[in-house]
Parts: sequence; C-alpha cells; structure tokens
Amino acid sequence: MRWKSEWARPKNKNFNNFALQFRLLYKELMTLKYKTVKHKTIKSYRKLYLENLPELQELFIEWIVEKSNFYTINNAGKAIGYFIVSKQNSLVEFFVDTQYINEAAGIFENIYSKFNIENVLCKSFDALLLKCCCNGKMKYKVVGHLFRDYIDTAPQDITEFTKIELADESDYDDFVKHDNELYETKEDLRFFLKNRYALKYYIEDKLIGCGFLIKVNEFYNHCDIGMWVDTPYRNKGYATKIISDLKQRCIKDGVTVTCGCAADNIASRKVLEKNGFRTKHDLLMFGKTEESIQELTDFVKENI
Repeated sequence: MRWKSEWARPKNKNFNNFALQFRLLYKELMTLKYKTVKHKTIKSYRKLYLENLPELQELFIEWIVEKSNFYTINNAGKAIGYFIVSKQNSLVEFFVDTQYINEAAGIFENIYSKFNIENVLCKSFDALLLKCCCNGKMKYKVVGHLFRDYIDTAPQDITEFTKIELADESDYDDFVKHDNELYETKEDLRFFLKNRYALKYYIEDKLIGCGFLIKVNEFYNHCDIGMWVDTPYRNKGYATKIISDLKQRCIKDGVTVTCGCAADNIASRKVLEKNGFRTKHDLLMFGKTEESIQELTDFVKENI
C-alpha cells in the first residue's frame, strides 16, 4: 500500500512538473481552433517554414500545395502555426511557432484525428514533421529520392542536337499529342508553356525530347530540372545529355539546381547520378494503415 500511495501523491518534483505540463497541454489542445484560410494568409508563415528547412523545397510537394486546403492553428485568438492538407486528404506541411515546439506532437495528433487525415507526405529533412510522424509510431514507405547535392562532372557532348529552343504556347497542339508522357494534366502543360519552362531538343527536324527548368517557389532563385524523351529515342543516351545541358545552364546562370525522382524510377535515378547528382534525402509517406499508404503510393507514382 505504501508503493501505491506514493504514486497516488508523488513527491518527485520532475514528475510533478511533467504532470503539470501535461495538464496545461491538454487544456491548450482543448482551446485550439483551426481556421480555413487562403494561401496568401499563411504566406509569411510559409516563408519562415521554408527558411527553417535545411534543404530546398521539393517541386512535387509545391505542386500539391498549390491545389490544397490551408489552415491556421490558433490559440487564444492568435495564429501559432499552419498546416496544409491536399485534395487527397494528405498532410503535406505542418508548422508551429518555436514556443510551441514541445507541444507540436500533441497538436499534430489532434489535427490528424480531427481532420481524418489519411496519410502524410514528409521530406526526410523536415525535422518537425518527421518527429511527429515517428512519435506517432506510424507506418512508412520511401516513395521518392530528393537530390540536393552534386559533384562536378564533365559536361556531356550535346552537339548531336542540331537545335535547342524554348517552347512556348504555340507548341501546345504538338505537345498535347504526348498524353500521359510529356505532362500530367493539360493544365500543367499550359503552365509550362506559358512560363517558358520547357526546352525543345531537336536532331534535324525531329523533336527528340524536352528539358524542364522550373522555378520551385517565389522565395528563392531555385530551379528543379527534369526531362522527357520521346519513345523512339529512349535508351540512346539523350536523357543524360539533356540533364547535363540543364545542369550547366543553371550553374552558368548562378541558379541553385535540384531534382528528384520516384523511388521505383531506376532509369531516371541513373540519369541523374551520371550527371553527378547525389541524394541523401527521401520523400517519405506515413500512414496509420497499410491501405492508406498504398493509396498515396499510387498517386505519387503517377505524378512525381
């Protein structure tokens, strides 16, 4: 009975402090409010979030963000952070003010439950979101490789290409013929062409492939590169040459270059590695169940 009474009325100061903190956290979680907002409302918070990341933002995530739902996390009528949920009901960003870092795991679980979140897309260098997912003992899967480093490599010989030029909106009718290969949606294709993010690579009068130089977000001079090669010209080294040319263009213009690929896209990974790109970061998918992970895996494979 002595052991039981000591636990009933603990004298340990550390234990008492922990119990007090837990009660305060529970009380705060009960007063948290989540508000649906426009993207511009969280713009300053997103800038702070991106600045705090040790690596540059992933283009695939940025595309998802543009078509997602945005929420502020509010306590006592004041915003203390934000989170973003995609149309597929995946949590893709989560941020709280520094003073609430210790309560972040509880806030995360509260959001996950309250909004019936299916799964989480997490960059391995997003420490706060990664910690929250791990604390929740969630199942996970690697769905992408994020290349943020590269070594010097000799530029590929691109003299075989007789013409390289920027694509524009006048190319839409030609490009739209390559459905499900050159672009994901017609909206994406129009976006690429309008912003002149695509380069066309020709041999004589034949379009061999395209290279993409895409500005990831408004905050940084940072481009994500990618390529597409038409079916008859694949496995002939053209993809490696296109990526080499894009890399050299970025270096020459003083633009930070990043890239990525789906975890099961071995061919793309080899092309990037041949051009000196190195990866120590992944795109991770977390979920409470295997089913929730598989649903998002299918979506990532189709879009990354």
